[in-house]
Amino acid sequence: MQSVLDHAPMSVLVADRDGRYVVANRVAAEQIGRPVEEILGRVAADLYEPSIASDIERDARRILAGGDAMTFEVNRAHLLGSRDPRDYLLTTYPVLNDDGTISGVGKLFVDITERRRAEADAARMAEIITSTDAAVVGMATDGHILTWNPAAERLYGYTAEEAVGRHALILIPPDRLAEVTTYRTKINGGERVGEVETVRRRKDGTDVDVAIALSPLLDRAGEVIGASTIARDITVQTAMREQLRASEERSRATIDQAPIGIGLLTLDGQPLRVNRALCELLGYSESELLALTREEISHPDDVGLGAEDTRRMLADEIPGYDLEQRFLRADGSILFVQVSVSLARGGDGKAMHLVFHVQDIDQRKHDEARLLMQAREQRALTDVATLVASEPNPRAVFAAAAERVAGLLDGDYGIIVRLEHEVTARIVGAWSANHLPTPELGGTMPLDGSTATATALRTGRTALLAGDALDTGSEVQAHRGLSEAIEVNGQVWGAVSVGWERESALDPDAPDRLTRFARLVSLAVTGAEAREQLSTLASTDHLTGLFNRRAFSDRLDHDIARARRHGRPLSLAVFDLDHFKLVNDTYGHQVGDRILAEFAGRLMDERRDGDIVARVGGEEFAWIMPDADSTGAGLCAERSRRAIADTPFPGVGNLTTSIGVCALDDADNGQQLYRQADLALYSAKFGGRNAVTLYRPEDLERVTEAGRVSRRP
Repeated sequence: MQSVLDHAPMSVLVADRDGRYVVANRVAAEQIGRPVEEILGRVAADLYEPSIASDIERDARRILAGGDAMTFEVNRAHLLGSRDPRDYLLTTYPVLNDDGTISGVGKLFVDITERRRAEADAARMAEIITSTDAAVVGMATDGHILTWNPAAERLYGYTAEEAVGRHALILIPPDRLAEVTTYRTKINGGERVGEVETVRRRKDGTDVDVAIALSPLLDRAGEVIGASTIARDITVQTAMREQLRASEERSRATIDQAPIGIGLLTLDGQPLRVNRALCELLGYSESELLALTREEISHPDDVGLGAEDTRRMLADEIPGYDLEQRFLRADGSILFVQVSVSLARGGDGKAMHLVFHVQDIDQRKHDEARLLMQAREQRALTDVATLVASEPNPRAVFAAAAERVAGLLDGDYGIIVRLEHEVTARIVGAWSANHLPTPELGGTMPLDGSTATATALRTGRTALLAGDALDTGSEVQAHRGLSEAIEVNGQVWGAVSVGWERESALDPDAPDRLTRFARLVSLAVTGAEAREQLSTLASTDHLTGLFNRRAFSDRLDHDIARARRHGRPLSLAVFDLDHFKLVNDTYGHQVGDRILAEFAGRLMDERRDGDIVARVGGEEFAWIMPDADSTGAGLCAERSRRAIADTPFPGVGNLTTSIGVCALDDADNGQQLYRQADLALYSAKFGGRNAVTLYRPEDLERVTEAGRVSRRP
């Protein structure tokens, strides 16, 4: 009997009527933590903690008093007080003698902890399956549905009663049957099918986009006995992805069709995308351009340009930046571009990549260079013309001309020579860079030489020669020379020459500029008539024939002094051609120059005798009106405004002008008169353009509030 008890999977204890244990098996000994020999003959109080001993004694008294056997579950630590809680099925029963009297009390402890945990896990799993939003369907190996949770009812439209027992093919659209075979093969092989996106059919015949995962169901032996599927409705996600795809396609099309170059770069500068316009701009294919970094397509002198601005932009110190730089085309040519750089951010606001907008400003840069050179040429011509008109000493004029012509063409030498006896030429004016010796005045050179100067003197035409092409009369000779004959009264008088000791690119317009300069120098030797012509050149705008800014200032001061001396009124009107930059940008500077000349002609047609009209800026003109108060001047300005606005300009169409008028009564001097007329002009522009505005003190406040002040002191 003891052997039987020791092999029983439960704890067995029997106590006599005095509460002393007379039977104890091996499991009971393990639970109590003492050998059987130490248990027998002891009472509960000797073996258990007080609370457990008290419960045991209470139950024993009930049984000994004639009570029936009792079975119930208890949850407590091991009998010796272990902290690991265990669940037991406890049966307390009477032990009977042969005559049926109670001789003691027996206790059976069955550990049901693992069973309870398994039941709890199963309950939790059932709760999860029941409450989850995912449709969970269990199937037998033949495809018949075994389980069907509430989410499956909501997703597919079948109730559990309608679905359980039917084949899972009720959920498969006909065009998806092939994938079922593939999945079944994997499941039967014990392989799990990770989440895939597919389509399932509802009870009402409509299809729904789902993400579904399939897993094999295994028995204790590891054999496949079925499959479970977990499906999620991804209709919204699918629609959002489609919208995103369409949006990306529209974005790609917009970028690809943009008229300016667009490039996307990673935050560390690696190219991601380039559009067609950028490829065409730089002469690369898309794949070629994507293989190059920004540094590799930049001019060597511009590498690293914008790096600090990029750092500041990534640090959120600035939203973006613009810069001008030079790129190298695929053919090696240089392209001037305007680059606008910004950040593309994700929905969380974090920077994703850099966006580059690239515009071709090559023509603009060339136009700016041309205008700058024209301004330099105009200054050089004006300086020499003014000197010729005021300086009786020809030597000073020739020296200044030699310096100005070298500065105009960025030369290392400037020389003026005079023809003598038709066989030699003598240096009458010279200049050289600081590091070079200055040609000696009075030095001669033969006309039969191979230099640019000798060639120009012999032929009477422009000569550009390389090699030792300019005889400077000193030990150092220029390696390239450009020379133009100077004619006086139809005869070759001499030549003006420029030389370059260093190797550098030559402006293609240099010969034309030298020709114009030579014409000016020729005036220096023609006497009084030449002086008059040069004085006119110094005071006249070469494009419009009007007074230039310098002559205008002198005349304004003169007329103001006369008006104050005789107590007569005087007014000044300042004109600005509206949106003229758009004309230049749209039609080019040559058309813009014609428009300015036409504009000047219309003003001259409207002026009165004695009035002075001058060009004082790019598209800005001034009109001095002696003997005109503000009312009269305003009427004259209004007639001019209509003359401009009502008649289209050839090749361009209708243009307008904004006009500011100020009377001498409102100013203390010429500078203030001009400044206040300028304020009135910008008040007219601020009010919408194509208008005449008379100066009033409140104009200053209004223009200032608009953030615009006069451009001149």
